[in-house]
Amino acid sequence: MSVRWLFCPDRWSLAHCEAGLLPWVGVDLQQLTEYRYRAVREVLGGSPIGEVAAQYGTSRQTLHAWWKRFEREGMPGLTGRSRRPRNSPTRLSSEVEA
Repeated sequence: MSVRWLFCPDRWSLAHCEAGLLPWVGVDLQQLTEYRYRAVREVLGGSPIGEVAAQYGTSRQTLHAWWKRFEREGMPGLTGRSRRPRNSPTRLSSEVEA
């Protein structure tokens, strides 16, 4: 199932392609980082994490991860991350693959 970024007048939110409710617009890295920063800033300002997550169209768990990454790394922690595994423990060695 593929996912696209959709623009809503008051926020950026994730939506599945199948929904097809709005025309999709590409999001650059700077916009994505700023979106996450605004959400984290509201939580740091004392707003309940559940309310902020609902307002920004994300889950509490995802917003909590952004918040913790922001505390550890600052703004660079809010940029997109690769979902590629760091290692593959069950992968065969290159000698065996050949």
